[in-house]
Amino acid sequence: LEDLLPFLVPAMARTCHWRTQEVVVGAVGQMVRDLQERGKKEMAELLLVIQQYAADWHASGGQDGRAVIMPLTARKDSVMSQRSSGPGYPLLLLLRSICGVVLRRAEQRKGGMFSKAELSKEQQKTLSMWMTESRSFLTMQNLPECLASLSDLSSLYLRELFLDMTKQVQFPASINLPWMLCSFLLGTEKFTKNPISHVFMPLHIYDDAARFSLNVLRSKHLFLEIEAEAQTCLDKLLSSLARKIYAHYRLLAASHLFPDLVPPHKVEDNPFI
Repeated sequence: LEDLLPFLVPAMARTCHWRTQEVVVGAVGQMVRDLQERGKKEMAELLLVIQQYAADWHASGGQDGRAVIMPLTARKDSVMSQRSSGPGYPLLLLLRSICGVVLRRAEQRKGGMFSKAELSKEQQKTLSMWMTESRSFLTMQNLPECLASLSDLSSLYLRELFLDMTKQVQFPASINLPWMLCSFLLGTEKFTKNPISHVFMPLHIYDDAARFSLNVLRSKHLFLEIEAEAQTCLDKLLSSLARKIYAHYRLLAASHLFPDLVPPHKVEDNPFI
C-alpha cells in the first residue's frame, strides 16, 4: 500500500471533496430553495450556513443570495471545483454539527394532518447518509498516518504487564509476548501450511517498540533494553529452529539406514526447511 499512496491519497481526497459538494451544492441547495418557497425561513437559514461555509464552485457570473441556494443541476453556468483536498477537520466538524441539528429539528417537526414536514424523508436520508460517510473522511484523507498507526506493533511490547506479573525488574525472556508468539508458531507446523513465513513476524514488535522508544519517548536506556531482549529472543528462536531441522534430518537419515524400522514415506516434510 505504501507504493500506492501517491495515487490513493489524492483519489480519496477528491472523493471526499466531491461527495461533500454533491450534498452541499446539490441536495442542500434544493432543500433551501424548497424551504424558502414554503416560508420556512429558520430551517432555510440554517441550511444556508452549510453552503456559505462549504460550497465550492466557479460561476461565470456574480453570485448573489439567490444564486447561492440554487442546486448545481439548475445552474448551467456553474462548474464544481475539482480539488485534491477534502474538507478539513474544523470544516467537517462544523458541517456535521449543523447537519446533526438539522436532522434533530426535522425529526421533531414531522408535520401532521394540516402541516407538511420541513424536510422530506428522502432529504433526511440524504443528510443521514452523508453523516455516516463523513465519519471516515478524516481517516481517508490521513491515509499515511492511518496505515502507520495500524501497522505499529509497539503497543504489544507490554513491558509494564510483565513487570507487574513478575514483581521484579529483570524477568525471563520466555514470558515476553514476541517469544510466546514465536514459540506457538514453532509448535503449529502440522496446522500451518507455511509457518516459516510467519515465525519471524512477532519480532516486528521489537522493531516498532525500539522505534517508538527513540522517536517518541527519546529514551536510549529503553532502546538498549529492547535491543538486548530482541537479541535474546532471536537466539532462542534460531536455536529452536536448528533443533527442529536437525531432528528432521536425523529422522530422514534413519529412514534410509533402517527402512524397516522407519519407512521413508512416513517421514513428513519439515515445513521449516
